[in-house]
Amino acid sequence: MMSKRKEMPSDLMRELQGLPSKAEQDRPVLQPEDIPQRVQSPAPSPAKPPTSASGRKKRVTSQKRLMNRVTYEIGAELKGVIHEEAIRLGVPDSQLAKYLLLFAWDYYLNETIPEPALVESNSPKYRNGIDFS
Repeated sequence: MMSKRKEMPSDLMRELQGLPSKAEQDRPVLQPEDIPQRVQSPAPSPAKPPTSASGRKKRVTSQKRLMNRVTYEIGAELKGVIHEEAIRLGVPDSQLAKYLLLFAWDYYLNETIPEPALVESNSPKYRNGIDFS
């Protein structure tokens, strides 16, 4: 009686691992001049969405989130201290800024914070500016 092992091909493990058989492996190695040169791919079409430097697609912010977004010029110093405090608390900078604005707004409405000192504005859009000095 013949063993089942002897019926299996000698290159069974190579086949299971996806490796070429010994006969395929003995093929001659190509010389560098025999290897075809790479063809440059065409430039990306302008219809594709913009990508960031890392090659990923740029994220699109939903309209629902954009409704809550506001940009104010608060200066690098104030932005820096808000950032440091946000790190200490472990919260996003924007949430801390919102919290501080709501807290200050409440004090302003209760007249705990005085009205700002106004100066005449040079801008055609605004009558006045706030004097921070």
